[in-house]
Amino acid sequence: MGSFRACQHITCKERKAMRKVVSLLLTALIVLSVSAAGAESAPVEGKVVSTQSYAIVSQVKGVIEQIRFSVGDHVNANDCLATVATTKVYAPVTGTVYMWGKEGQNTQSVADQYGAVAYIEPSSPYTITTNPVDANGMPVSVHPGQKVYLICVNDGKKTGEGVIVSVSNNEYTVRVEKSNFQPSDKISIYTTPDHQKNNRIGRGFLKKTETVSATGTGYIVKTHVSTGDKVNYGDLLFETIEGSFMPGAVSLNQVFFPENGVIESISVSRGQEISENQTIAVFYPDSTMRIRALVPERSLYEYQIGETVYITYQNGNVSQRPFIGKIEKISQIPEQTEYTYDTYYTVYIIITENNHSLFYGMNVLVYLQNPYQDIP
Repeated sequence: MGSFRACQHITCKERKAMRKVVSLLLTALIVLSVSAAGAESAPVEGKVVSTQSYAIVSQVKGVIEQIRFSVGDHVNANDCLATVATTKVYAPVTGTVYMWGKEGQNTQSVADQYGAVAYIEPSSPYTITTNPVDANGMPVSVHPGQKVYLICVNDGKKTGEGVIVSVSNNEYTVRVEKSNFQPSDKISIYTTPDHQKNNRIGRGFLKKTETVSATGTGYIVKTHVSTGDKVNYGDLLFETIEGSFMPGAVSLNQVFFPENGVIESISVSRGQEISENQTIAVFYPDSTMRIRALVPERSLYEYQIGETVYITYQNGNVSQRPFIGKIEKISQIPEQTEYTYDTYYTVYIIITENNHSLFYGMNVLVYLQNPYQDIP
């Protein structure tokens, strides 16, 4: 009761003084709170994004032979994404080759200058073209690749061997592989080395073998022979591919990545035919990796272009050393968000150190001061 009475005796002047003291205390608390908030700003949420994707466009036309990477793989500049099957050109005869074309050249350009990509001087000096008939003039069956045995009609002594290289229009041609014939000799052709009459399949005159050309279409990817080499029928001479290339291009049947990055999508598969200028993959270059953070309007004044920030995993270990970043730009257009009580602006941050442990789509936190000063 005594205390109550004492309070009743407080004058109006004393009440005003007490109100003034309480007001000063509240003001001091507000200032301290604002100062503390400024000294250690709350982090903002961010996400790892790519500011620009890059389409891998094929310069070649053909069938995909191999895909060497998968979606999500990190690749380096000049890594080969895919190889395209080449067209292979083989030696049409056995002989000595004269190679005019070089890797990277257009076959039509070489042919315009030299007549063909390569020539072969046949080791066999003669061919025989005749009708497939037996000793009685009756038709017989022959086929390309069939080995035959030869004898000179003139003297019945000179012999040789050959191979049927073509059959068409009731005629066939024999390439003489080895013999001691003379250009004017007439030759009988047999299916057996004993030259039995009932095994005869034709007669004809020797014809001097002309130089044989080898050409192709598109660009020369690789050569397998050089001028002066001895080649056999069926040996691989060179490989070509269709496409459009810059002068000096190499490895024409391979599709490369132009820089380091991460594969976002692959739109072709092995065995698929592709055309020139077809997009076969999309990837995010490392140079386009950014942290995209949304900053509320009330805190935007604290973020300055060029200033250093600190990034941590949003759900990671707090002992993890933060990534160092730099504010690249701040959008001046507000972002549409689900938060109606505040306005947000997009801040883009460059990672200024090795970023291989940051993956696209990863959620992070962005700090203006290092949250873990004691971590080296």
